[in-house]
Amino acid sequence: MKRSTVFAIWLLSSLACEHTTQPSSDSGPLIAFVTDRNNPSPHEGPTGMLDIYTMRSDGSHQLNLTSSDANDADPCFSSDGSRIVFRSDRSGNSSIYVMNVDGSNLRRLTADTGVIDTKPRFSPDDSRIAFVRISGVSEIVLVNAEGVPYQTSLVSGQSFDGPLFSPDGSQLAYAAFVDDNYEIFVIETQGGPPKRLTNNASFDALGEFSPDGSKICFFSDRDGQSQIYIMDADGGNQKNLSNSFTTDLGPCFSPDGTQILFDRDLDHRDIYVMDLDGGNQVNLTNGNSSNAGARFSPDGRKIVFGTNRDGNYEVYLMNRDGSNQRNLTNSPGVDGGALFQPTS
Repeated sequence: MKRSTVFAIWLLSSLACEHTTQPSSDSGPLIAFVTDRNNPSPHEGPTGMLDIYTMRSDGSHQLNLTSSDANDADPCFSSDGSRIVFRSDRSGNSSIYVMNVDGSNLRRLTADTGVIDTKPRFSPDDSRIAFVRISGVSEIVLVNAEGVPYQTSLVSGQSFDGPLFSPDGSQLAYAAFVDDNYEIFVIETQGGPPKRLTNNASFDALGEFSPDGSKICFFSDRDGQSQIYIMDADGGNQKNLSNSFTTDLGPCFSPDGTQILFDRDLDHRDIYVMDLDGGNQVNLTNGNSSNAGARFSPDGRKIVFGTNRDGNYEVYLMNRDGSNQRNLTNSPGVDGGALFQPTS
């Protein structure tokens, strides 16, 4: 597989965080995305120059927020839509930064040497940021979002994916490498022992909490290939929803909690949607290109996703039923990892 293709899949599959509250721009919610369009040697992979952009939901007013010669990625909006947290290696090692939604008031929140800080996520009340720290071991760390010197390491281990806050902010869900595979855990944000939700000899990867916090969607290869699962937030009632002969991954809930978006990979990736019981599985993209990284708009009426149908990877928008698919970015670079700004 070409390195540029590997990079594009990595970029499109970057975990997007989901919030659905508070105000946005007058023309509707902004869309944030990551691009290598300003890299003198584009498509060279995640070690190349990446920037974080925002644009309006019609693709207009594309604004470079970071404009550095570094690798700026993993953006996540605050719940009130006013700030973006991200990781950057502009100071040498990968650190956590926060800025206003227009790129102003840039602040570095972590400045530890010899570590890699990545995958930052705002808490629902925007007071804290959780992220993964990689050094000799991996840790899930909480830091005060205002930048005061407060950090708490909640758990350490060999390798983590996530973390994701529960809607009420009381827990963090994450995947940890234990027993030679990844399993899903939750831990109280106030501290305490983690609780293991999955326990099998297969790979279990985190999706997200349902909007009401009662369910968690995830994907697992326990049935021989990756499938979409759902379980109660305490780990009970684990159920295979997709039940297909293909590879299914990357699930996320609709804002009203009635459907799940996911990627299905056969000869190429397509974006599917299904009901919470696994019924009514519909292929929304249905083409010969790679389509991935889909996320709902806050009102649930639109879906943003990445695709290489035009030759290079671009950010596209479509209606919830798959109609009216259109290219928003139209750039010569690789654009992906798109997510909507939260709205009221």
